[in-house]
Amino acid sequence: MRKKITKRSVEAITPGPKDQKLWDTEIPGFGVKVTPADRRVYVLQYWAPGRARARRTFTLGVHGAPVVHKHRTVDLTAELARELAREARADIQRGADPAGDRGQARAALKTQTVAALSLNFLEAAREKRKATTATEYARLFDKHLVPAFGAVVVDAITVRDVSALHHKMRKTPMMANRCVALLGAFLNWCALRGFRPRGTNPCRDVEMYEEHARERFLSVEELARLGDALRTAETAGLPPAPQHRRKPPKAETAKHRPKMADTPLPANPYAVAALRLLLLTGWRKDEVLTLRWDAVDLTRGGATLANTKTGKSERALGLPAVALLKALPRVEGSPFVFPGAKPGKSLREIRRVWTAARLAAKLTGVRLHDIRHTAASHAISGGVSLYVTGKLLGHKRAATTQRYAHLSDDVVKRAADETSSTINAALEGHTVHVVPLRLVTR
Repeated sequence: MRKKITKRSVEAITPGPKDQKLWDTEIPGFGVKVTPADRRVYVLQYWAPGRARARRTFTLGVHGAPVVHKHRTVDLTAELARELAREARADIQRGADPAGDRGQARAALKTQTVAALSLNFLEAAREKRKATTATEYARLFDKHLVPAFGAVVVDAITVRDVSALHHKMRKTPMMANRCVALLGAFLNWCALRGFRPRGTNPCRDVEMYEEHARERFLSVEELARLGDALRTAETAGLPPAPQHRRKPPKAETAKHRPKMADTPLPANPYAVAALRLLLLTGWRKDEVLTLRWDAVDLTRGGATLANTKTGKSERALGLPAVALLKALPRVEGSPFVFPGAKPGKSLREIRRVWTAARLAAKLTGVRLHDIRHTAASHAISGGVSLYVTGKLLGHKRAATTQRYAHLSDDVVKRAADETSSTINAALEGHTVHVVPLRLVTR
């Protein structure tokens, strides 16, 4: 059927049991195909240049679907399809083969490897993710994903391949899960750009390992030992941890190593103060180390953190934390509460002091991040609700704080013991000592 292709003529076509085609009377080869599923596709038929003179069908787009035209995304209409057909015909007369070129481009897309495309993916991550997140993505690709799949074509990765990597990393289940999740995000990114079919992500079918979050909290007695160690670190100094001791570059030069090399020296006072603020607030390490003076309000006892893991966050500061900050000397020209050795930079290194203090306090199995868990533990054990604890720590979702729910149960159990003991004493005729319970508003 031949007729001028317009919006009215295209929408007037009734779908049938097979494809219905309407060819334009003005532009040779320009037509619209209506499928039984009522999908209206604009096409252009032409003879490819060269000796073979093959018959080509170039798809211009689907009626009403978005297309990119002149750097803008617009819905495809009959008028726009007509314009695209004219442009394609002009290119064909100059010797172009649009359908063949598109096929070659698609074939090239199918040959891209994980190693090659991961560079583009990581570049996009650096633009849209936080710097720490992008750095972690790069580390996981470099250490796990590229060694496993670097030379593999993106379109060739299967569920068996992903499951094999997941099983290989079974001794570190949390890391195995993180790698599969990152690979899944990468393959989705590839699918959106045509490097593999959509809806074929093999990571969706991999069963993740069950994760058990570590819950190590410092007791009051352990905190006292840590406090003694920190006071020693900032006065007399602590011996460095074995992994942080300077070793001679060659065994034969060990005898020339100075005898004073391992002599304890007072630690950087800003590093010790940063550790103390971590303990007093339960904040994340980078939130403390990058804290700026203009973000702190010592009068009201609070801070406004502009760029945390969960975005902008308002935090309250307890009186001891305020006193610690007031006592810190300010370095002229530095905006940071804990300035680094380089002018204008914040302090970055506190693990040496932390490790030395942890060993001196005989704290086994304790990570720096466990300081955050300790703050949450003591808050909830003291009767603070999960909601308020989440506000203190800067949790965005209540589910994050819910991991400490068992500590809240301990508070309820203690209240039950006190209440039932009071009532039981009255029933038995003993003197009743009423102890007022602190009410917690959730």
